[in-house]
Amino acid sequence: MLTQLYIENFVLIEQLTIDFKTGLNIFTGETGAGKTIIISALNAVLGERVTTNLIRTGAERAIITGLFTINNPATTEMLKEAGITCDGDELLLQREIQQNGKHICRINGRPVTLSMLLCVGRSLIDLHGQHQHQSLLSPQVQLYLLDRYGGLLDIRLQVGEIYQQFMELTKELNKLSVNETEKTRQIALLSFEVEEIDRANLLSDEDNSITEEIHLLHHAQRLHTLATQSYVTLYSSDVAIYPKLYQVLKNIQEIAEIDASMQNGVVETEGCYYQIEALAFKFKEYADKCCTDPARLEECEARLNVINNLKRKYGETIEKILTYRDEAEKRLKAINHQEEEMARIEEEKQVVAGVLSQTATTISHKRQEASAKLTLEIENELRELSMKNCQFLVDLRMTEREGTEAQRHKGTKREEESRQSAIVTFEGKGMKIFPHGFDEAQFLICPNIGEVPRPLADIASGGELSRIMLAIKGILARVDEIPTLVFDEVDTGVGGKTAQRVAEKLKCISQSHQVICITHLPMIASFADHHLHVEKTILRDRTITLVRPLDQNERIIEIANMLGGGNASVGVSETSLKHAQELIMNSTQMIRI
Repeated sequence: MLTQLYIENFVLIEQLTIDFKTGLNIFTGETGAGKTIIISALNAVLGERVTTNLIRTGAERAIITGLFTINNPATTEMLKEAGITCDGDELLLQREIQQNGKHICRINGRPVTLSMLLCVGRSLIDLHGQHQHQSLLSPQVQLYLLDRYGGLLDIRLQVGEIYQQFMELTKELNKLSVNETEKTRQIALLSFEVEEIDRANLLSDEDNSITEEIHLLHHAQRLHTLATQSYVTLYSSDVAIYPKLYQVLKNIQEIAEIDASMQNGVVETEGCYYQIEALAFKFKEYADKCCTDPARLEECEARLNVINNLKRKYGETIEKILTYRDEAEKRLKAINHQEEEMARIEEEKQVVAGVLSQTATTISHKRQEASAKLTLEIENELRELSMKNCQFLVDLRMTEREGTEAQRHKGTKREEESRQSAIVTFEGKGMKIFPHGFDEAQFLICPNIGEVPRPLADIASGGELSRIMLAIKGILARVDEIPTLVFDEVDTGVGGKTAQRVAEKLKCISQSHQVICITHLPMIASFADHHLHVEKTILRDRTITLVRPLDQNERIIEIANMLGGGNASVGVSETSLKHAQELIMNSTQMIRI
């Protein structure tokens, strides 16, 4: 709840501290006294949009600080996630608005963004009045409140858990199959590459040996000629070396018979003789092999072309080609295994989708029952608030895969909010499903006969909207976690019995929530637990707005003035004072539980 609001240099307020209490806090004062300024300051500290023209004339900055006592788990969790610690159960929000357009926001002294201040602020105060923010206008909040009203939070949580499991499986599946076409292409490519390399039957260093063979085949004729000439010169011609060396050998043998010292010469000459013979036959054998073979040359060149083509694709050596082949085979096996894993996940996903669809269908049916009951209760409340012709409707919808909406209740068309969703089957159709189930909800109102029901956000009249909100809050107060409700213009256009019913409902809501209300009606003011008076005065030639709490006697006088029984010259009439006392005394007896 809001315990204190400090305002400095904001419009007509120079410095002002307002203390609030539990129950029903009522602001009263003459028109133009500055009650709207207080609401604007409250909006500012809650993170709503404000402009620099709200800074008091002559001041450099405006400062608004709100001190809250919190026991809302949602707010506590939000602060925890943001790394903001609380001193006990107290929370301090502060906003500084500077003339240069800069806004400084703090929570418990820690600088935060304006969006963070807004999120926290909306969990603390719900403000109802023309041009103000209302959490009840949010379709997500409306569905949540419907679920709380119908006692469906447990099954809603169950749907959320199953939905999370479904989305995790979907995410895992998407990770494995980011692009099915791309995966198919990779399988085809890797298979082709492995098969292409395997067909080549590559051998280590084969490219070098083939290159050498091609070189020899290109020079086969020349090699044959040279080898043949060498053979002829050494062995087969009339002037060949071999026959002449034979004559030399005979001569040395004869010399050695005469001179024994030349015996070694015989041995050496014999060695040369036989070496020449062996060399000659080697040349002949080589010449026989060096024959031109165009077919073999073509075969070798084709083989080398295959190898070079593989080198261009997979690596500059045969070893690198074979390494690439092994890696491609591993990737191919991994993808094929991925197919099996995807099939397993898809099967599990279908099972979870069935459970999700069944659970979401159950809560959807229960929501229909709860919405029918809620509709009757709220319409009864509206009739008691002099809106007897007002129709209330909970518009529940599902969205098909194609984007067309399947309505189970007649209502107006609305823009679908951009939120994470999935597709599961409902009654044979592919329907969008969210963490809360199939349904999207919106509260619709038709204040006048002959009009079409419209979303609450489209209701033009601030006072009318406030009464509608008051009726809804009266029903949903026990399930609404926002601790403080602010009603502005809730009494616009009402009087008599309607004013009494508005007062009673405000008082009833204040039993479970802190209620802050600005009113011009003495009937509503008489129900206050804490009555604050707003007035303008002139100080040092400047107009300022002041707020002060009223004691019991001051309350009687203020309510008497509101009844119209006094003026500046003669004061408040005795009749008005007596009537005011009766209103205050009887107010507690008028509360309807």
